Amino acid sequence: MKRKLLLFSACAMSAMAVLSAADPIFYCNFDGDLTPVKAAENTAPRLDAPAVFQPGLKGKALLIGLDEQNIRRGVEYSHEKNINWMQGTISFWVKPVNWKGSDTGYFAMFFSTWAGKNNFYIYKYHINEILYFMRGPHSFWTFSLYRPGEWKTGEWHHVVCAWDTVQQVIYIDGQLAAEHRMIFPLKDFSPKKDFIIGENKKTMKLKDKGRMSLIDEFRIYDRILTRQEVLALYNQDKPAGIPPKGLVTVPYGEKTFTGSGFTDLKTDEYALKQNVYTLSFDDRNLYVSLRDAVPNAKAELTSPSGKKHVFELKNGKAAISLAQLGLKEGAEGWIINLISGGSDLRGGLRLKLDREMPALSFQPPYELDKNIMNLKVSKAPGFKMVFDRDTTYNYGFRRLNVKLDRPYSFMQKEMPAWLRVGIVFEKDNKEYFRTDLSVRKNQPMAVKFLYTRIKERQLLVAFQGRAEGYVVADFCDPSGKEVVKSEKVKIPEDAMTFYDLLFPMNLKPGNYLIKMSHLSPDGKKSFLWDQELRVPPENDPIIAPYVDQDKDKLPPGGWIPVAADNDSVKIWGRTLKLDRGLLFSSLVSQGKELLAEPDVLRLNGKKLDPISTSVKKISRTDLEAEFEKTVDYGAIKAQSRIRITFDGYARITLKLIPQKTLKIRELSYELPMKNERLKLVRDNQTISKIAGLARDSFTASLLSVPTIWAGDYYTGINFTAENLVNWHYRNQRHVEMKRNEKSADLRFLLVSAPLTLKQEREFNFGLTVTPVKPLNRKLLRQREKKDWQLFAPWKHFNYLDPENIRHDAPYHGMKSFYSQHRMFPTLFFYTAYNFTGPFSPFWTWYEENWRQVKPNRNYGVWTGYKPWAYCEGCINCAGYRNFRLNNLHDFLTRKNNPLLIPGTKNLYYDAPWEESCYNENHGCTRWRDPQGRERVHVLIDTFREKALNVYRMIKRLSPDSLVTYHSEWPRLMPHQSLLDGMYGGEGQESFVAAKGGYYDILTPAAFNATFSPYIYSAKMTLIPQLSRGLQLNYPAKYRTWDVKNPVWRKAILHYIGLAAVHDTDLMDRTELSFLWWKAQDELGWDEKTVFHPYYADDPALKITPVSERIVASAYTHSGRLMLAILNDTDQEQEIRIQLDLDKLQVQPGLKGHDAFEPGLNWTLGREWKDKIGPRGFRLIVFK
Repeated sequence: MKRKLLLFSACAMSAMAVLSAADPIFYCNFDGDLTPVKAAENTAPRLDAPAVFQPGLKGKALLIGLDEQNIRRGVEYSHEKNINWMQGTISFWVKPVNWKGSDTGYFAMFFSTWAGKNNFYIYKYHINEILYFMRGPHSFWTFSLYRPGEWKTGEWHHVVCAWDTVQQVIYIDGQLAAEHRMIFPLKDFSPKKDFIIGENKKTMKLKDKGRMSLIDEFRIYDRILTRQEVLALYNQDKPAGIPPKGLVTVPYGEKTFTGSGFTDLKTDEYALKQNVYTLSFDDRNLYVSLRDAVPNAKAELTSPSGKKHVFELKNGKAAISLAQLGLKEGAEGWIINLISGGSDLRGGLRLKLDREMPALSFQPPYELDKNIMNLKVSKAPGFKMVFDRDTTYNYGFRRLNVKLDRPYSFMQKEMPAWLRVGIVFEKDNKEYFRTDLSVRKNQPMAVKFLYTRIKERQLLVAFQGRAEGYVVADFCDPSGKEVVKSEKVKIPEDAMTFYDLLFPMNLKPGNYLIKMSHLSPDGKKSFLWDQELRVPPENDPIIAPYVDQDKDKLPPGGWIPVAADNDSVKIWGRTLKLDRGLLFSSLVSQGKELLAEPDVLRLNGKKLDPISTSVKKISRTDLEAEFEKTVDYGAIKAQSRIRITFDGYARITLKLIPQKTLKIRELSYELPMKNERLKLVRDNQTISKIAGLARDSFTASLLSVPTIWAGDYYTGINFTAENLVNWHYRNQRHVEMKRNEKSADLRFLLVSAPLTLKQEREFNFGLTVTPVKPLNRKLLRQREKKDWQLFAPWKHFNYLDPENIRHDAPYHGMKSFYSQHRMFPTLFFYTAYNFTGPFSPFWTWYEENWRQVKPNRNYGVWTGYKPWAYCEGCINCAGYRNFRLNNLHDFLTRKNNPLLIPGTKNLYYDAPWEESCYNENHGCTRWRDPQGRERVHVLIDTFREKALNVYRMIKRLSPDSLVTYHSEWPRLMPHQSLLDGMYGGEGQESFVAAKGGYYDILTPAAFNATFSPYIYSAKMTLIPQLSRGLQLNYPAKYRTWDVKNPVWRKAILHYIGLAAVHDTDLMDRTELSFLWWKAQDELGWDEKTVFHPYYADDPALKITPVSERIVASAYTHSGRLMLAILNDTDQEQEIRIQLDLDKLQVQPGLKGHDAFEPGLNWTLGREWKDKIGPRGFRLIVFK
């Protein structure tokens, strides 16, 4: 009886909820009036500018946005009793007035408010096709997103955002668009601010003016609305004549279209039981059939006027008279819906009859009885399929773009708990079929993640979904066949959508497979999840401290032992003198002096003159030399300890000791560099305003990665620091350069805001003079994606074990390894410092200790879905760091390791830099800036120690073994010296996609300062982000992606040009890549190839017009010549190049052709000229 009462109560509450859905706590219809229809007392609208109303859904709507007169239009209301931060729903309709969902460069703000440190925003983002719902502090985990790239100007769309303490949900046009678990509980809600609909002076400012929207029927509820209530709201206000997104084009005669994608009528989600329909037409009838005949099956056809025609599908079939309907081939505005049992085609598909449509079929893409994806599509020459999957999480969007010249099939045996799916068949960018689905894994509840609470010996399991009964955790042997121990926990009656359960875990050390199952009240046991577990022994050897056998020896790589006298050091290619100045009197690299005079301490704008200086050498080994230095300036004394390593890293501890109380406006450490030695700068910003030519001055921030490099085209100085502890500043001005006649003064502003200094302050930082080692020029001729390839065969990401590799398609164990090695002579095993597989037996036990905890990276957070996912550990955790090193050592020293054969003894690390975190289980700490903001440390020395151990291990394996790093944008030479190649590119994907290329994002000078192998002593490779950026952020625009599309061809050639004029490689493999490689091979591409850069002191090529954005470099080999010419301007340019053939050692009369434009030919002389279009690139081989 109790069970029945509970069910009755739940049903009654649900019915009441539906009835009360139209009863918001705040409602404004903007029907020519800003006064709310319903609100708390004393809710008067507040405006920065007079309200403007235009025709809306029903009457009028409010105009919002930043108009052409730079006026921010919106309205502000009191928050008091009008919004509940803990739970609620916001519903409104919006119409873009003069923008569309794929536009960029502006925010479209719909709703804004704040509570303490928490933001509450609903807005269209400015650099991609994303609408964000954000509630909490600014961090990834507080965002839910929808991709409105297909929104068009003048269309109305219904937006619903709902929340409670554990979740966020977005509905768009009545359909679920995103659901998101709140990882951290929100806190610090005081003070609460009033809310803004649209814009005013308080809203975000990055925006183009003139971007306007209409907003209407704005409602706030104090609870989460159900899906049925949201749909009721949508249907209540929906404008007439909005067609469905879905489309089906029916072929003629014997040709048929066969499809699927039925949606449950109650849940609006992909139905568990899928039927298959077939459509065709002839001159008389439309033919409809279902594979499985079901009772009461129907076909509904709705005419453009809205008249609905219903036909029973007797025995699953019907022939429907076209004349009776008035339906003709080519007619627009018709809708077809098929009802099969309790499911339909999500309300219907637009219907078109087209005799040119070929026969085409696809089977149900998901088999929910098995919880697998099983996509099968027939052959349809000339057509392609676009298959989108989107979990709505970061990196959760995936697209398959497949030509249907042959049948296509694709199976995955794992699927996420929920995702949005889109299937489109198109030809020549015209859609012929489309369906959009909401697909949920078939299980009574979902396991979101699990990990071990080590001290309590408990397994914490996070669930989604309400269910009754118990959850059972079976701890099985590794095969999963024998249950060693079983634990059962009751599901609480008050469990919310997301909740955690704890399971005792009293297990002996060993390997287990955990199987999670739901046990219903009637005793039915349903499998939910499995995951491997390793319970470690005491004194676990996998986390024992790693000590390299050659730790006291100089590593290979061309370095020489450190030579030091009393006040100077000599290392490979460089001499550092400490006899004068604050730290250094001279820095010489490659025979060139970098400093115009000794370095300086400057107080309140005045250079301090030393009274006395003493330098003492403390120690010297082949690996490093250490000095103590004291400089007395009278009012202040400087004591420093300087350790200089074999690769040139000077690790500096500087103590400034006031001899009396000092009133400081500004205190700086200054490097007076020779003007000719400071031509380029590379700061720490991904999208940089100063990277490139240094010009006469610049100012830069050292947050949040304290690093900057400055120098010329071959030498320079890299400043690094783990933090800015004891720096005193008010804004983010930490480093500046000012040029004068004598020098280019590079100043590090230790104090840039008023400070009274009474006691000593200690500053820790590093200086590394570049280049750091001999450049292996042979590597410059090894091409990524042609000669080199990354490979990750691991069953669990980044767990290097030849006995645990992937056997699923396309890996098939060692089969893929051998296949890849046949294609690419040099394979690199893909690994990382912090990234790791979240489902490995080691992680299941140690996650609580190893996890890199940050606001956007907590327990159970990973990319992708099982098993293709990674999460993040923290290398500041000694156990995790040692595990990574011990795992690598075991892999590299494993006898008869089948993965280590000639050409495969190489590592690629995804490791730009590492930071401390918020995980106190392993002792991580943060630091506070002068404004009291907590910040993480950049782990430069910890990273360097690990990098040195990795470098020694791989070089000990084989002299030809290589180590490369995904290093990104900041230059951190203390560890980037310990590698053979650097890759970078990620982080710019949104900006590159928004621009449609690297135009003005990477200029030639910025590219040079970032990716020159001659500066950084390594093979340098750009990872282009154009295609990836479009896929992640601009799905609608990405539909046009094709190398043959002139827009994208031009953009690809532009970034090939940037690489070619700088002797840099690309991680790219398109048909244009093959043409580039072909040109290189025609020239001759090996260590004998000579590069002639445009920036040489006495260049062999002199180009007009003279511009930093018009550059040409050359390559020569055995009397052959390759010219690379880039016009990085927005205008067509008539370009002339004077060629010094003697310097190039080539003869006139050679015949040349353009690598990318067949038919463009030249005969080599002492001048080359031609017109090159805007952002154009020419690559010409003369032979």
